[in-house]
Amino acid sequence: MKNKLLVENIIKNILIIVIALLCINPITKFLSSVDPKSYDSILLFANLILVAALFGNFSFSYEKSKLNKIFDRYLGHITTGFLMLSTALLFEISFITLSLKINVFYPLFALVPIFIYISIIGYDFWDLRRYKSF
Repeated sequence: MKNKLLVENIIKNILIIVIALLCINPITKFLSSVDPKSYDSILLFANLILVAALFGNFSFSYEKSKLNKIFDRYLGHITTGFLMLSTALLFEISFITLSLKINVFYPLFALVPIFIYISIIGYDFWDLRRYKSF
């Protein structure tokens, strides 16, 4: 069971990263076509929703789940997967919008969300390890 959970979690996280990377170009194209006067509203919306996604992600715990039941296990993976993907996409939207707004690519603005997202992945694995049968 331990290896199965780990493999499923690795697959989930790889899928999220691949999907997020594939979305960078379409998000950039879309945001480039938006009226720059809307950038403030987009940043506000994206960051408000980001707080909800982060809250949901950190509220979930594998430790409180019945991972030996397949439905509960996949429900946990899907829930955390959607919340983590939402977080990654909202980070992208915020970064790209900010870069377009100030008309500068500043690497630190990219690195901070990347470090936070790496921490979220670490938390996801750490939380899985807390599960009683891991």
